[in-house]
Amino acid sequence: MPTMPPTRVDIHGDRRPEMIRAFVVVATLSTIAVIARLASRRLKQIPLGASDYTIICAFLLCWATNIAGFLQVHFGEGRHIEVVPSANVIKIIQITFACEMTYTITLVLAKISILYLYRSIFPGRNFRIATNLIGAFVLCWGISVPLITIFSCKPIDGSWDITVPSSCINRRNLFIGFAVFNILADVFILALPMMEVWKLQMALRQKFMISGMFLLGGFVCIASVLRIYFILSMDPKDLTWTYVGLVVWTVVELNTAVISACLPTLRPLILYLLPQFGTSGPGTPTSDHAMRTFKAQRQERDGFWQLSDSVSSRVAGLNLKHPEAGHISDIKGNTNVESSNAL
Repeated sequence: MPTMPPTRVDIHGDRRPEMIRAFVVVATLSTIAVIARLASRRLKQIPLGASDYTIICAFLLCWATNIAGFLQVHFGEGRHIEVVPSANVIKIIQITFACEMTYTITLVLAKISILYLYRSIFPGRNFRIATNLIGAFVLCWGISVPLITIFSCKPIDGSWDITVPSSCINRRNLFIGFAVFNILADVFILALPMMEVWKLQMALRQKFMISGMFLLGGFVCIASVLRIYFILSMDPKDLTWTYVGLVVWTVVELNTAVISACLPTLRPLILYLLPQFGTSGPGTPTSDHAMRTFKAQRQERDGFWQLSDSVSSRVAGLNLKHPEAGHISDIKGNTNVESSNAL
């Protein structure tokens, strides 16, 4: 790793405020999403299931990465390397090395949580096989990334100590390789429920709305692609300045993954806070024209959340004693509410 900094006109630039703003916003949103998910489960008196426990673990590791991001800012990330003490540069690299581990494990847990949620909604044999295959792919990726990262330099401490003579794999190519397989896994997971949704007997508009709900997690893919862009713009000669985009979008991607895994489970809380989105109340219009308008609006809103009766028939064989079964009613709307409340 080069020890001579490049020459530039202004070495006093400071990107730390923008980093802190980004960290605070996404960390707050992911925290709200997890709390809202747990509140939804409590409202329906449904015990926590596998998807809930995995996303809680992902959230805790995500916060570990958030804190690591703040520590990097504290040690000088966001300033040019000329004005950052050498000891701090080593600390920043060490934190980056550790974050590669928490980054990978967080994404693996978030993906597994989504797969558990899918399995509770679509319990068919072929769908279960598909989730097993994708889950195996995710786990293989999650195991290989830390191992390759740890042994990417010989000796190992050459990964973070620029004073140690070492032979290392090209860090930029390594990150890109990891990111490509991560995006591929996200695409598989996003496409998985589409096959089931479009088999259902329902209006085309409803299919689009339900598909849109599942595709809300697509922003994770956007964050992953942007992360690759900033990986390509890295300059090891000024890593404390040029790694800013990578650090920010790593934190954004992790928090977005947690948020995306929580969104499909939030309907009970939304209906509790905004009951007008679920059932008609005293303020419902009474004129024929207003009623037609109201019904059209209700159809648009409910179509986003409800799977048709064909889903009910497909999940009829699901063991409703399993805590994950409660997610079915979260997405289907008011269908089989009594069953889920009985859990």
